[in-house]
Amino acid sequence: MNERNARTQPGSSMSDNASSILTLGFDSASMRACLLESVNGRYRLAAWSNAALQPSISLDTQAGGLLQHLGDRLHRTLWNGDEGAPFVLSDEPTSRPPLEQIAVVASPRDRVRVWLAGLTATQSLAAAEDALKGGPAEIVGQTLHSADLQVGRLAAVLARIEIDLIVLVGGYDYPGSEGLQPLYELSRVFAAVLARTPTPQRPQVLFGGNRWAAAGVAEIFQAEGAGTIEVVENVRPAPGVLHGGGLIQAVNFAYWRLCRRSEGMREISRWVT
Repeated sequence: MNERNARTQPGSSMSDNASSILTLGFDSASMRACLLESVNGRYRLAAWSNAALQPSISLDTQAGGLLQHLGDRLHRTLWNGDEGAPFVLSDEPTSRPPLEQIAVVASPRDRVRVWLAGLTATQSLAAAEDALKGGPAEIVGQTLHSADLQVGRLAAVLARIEIDLIVLVGGYDYPGSEGLQPLYELSRVFAAVLARTPTPQRPQVLFGGNRWAAAGVAEIFQAEGAGTIEVVENVRPAPGVLHGGGLIQAVNFAYWRLCRRSEGMREISRWVT
């Protein structure tokens, strides 16, 4: 555990009734707590501490332990054990000053695990790869359309690596039915895979291909009992054109939803003032 106390630094002085701001930060490997106090009208870092995250313990419980440790070191109450929350209300504000504000920045899990599926490696899949470079995504595998795709084999692979998101792409935004059939065939394979997957373990599906095929792709997944899909703008609407904004926005939102599912995250969100 790393920590610092600005109270012990030369030249620092804190008033007894200074208002305090607590900031908590979480990433996939660690958590941090920083205490800011108002000195002569300006907030300064008073103390901080961090620790490694323990995957088997809820985030709120770990944050409570960190704040208890930091408070003990400062001889100040930062954690209300009875409430299971930071110390924000005090019957004796002079001798036991409460925290005035709490801010939380939390990204407590690894990046979204993405499986790409598309028609061509050099166009649609390449465009999706380029777009995903700007977001919290880790590409763990990909599937190219072919006549010999096997549902059972693909289902076994996807179950083994535990993906979060399937991104299905392909086709330019040209009207007409000529280029739609390969996308429909690829969609049927993945819809059949997801239909075999228990609902709680099903990855989300994003479709970022030919916009004229989107409705048909959605119908295929629904007909197979594979759930719904989310449609974003085509990542490769024309040769040499990249439209990755819609895909990145959807991946960011998927990451946020996954973070919200982290144990203790809901409780921590209630602490923000």
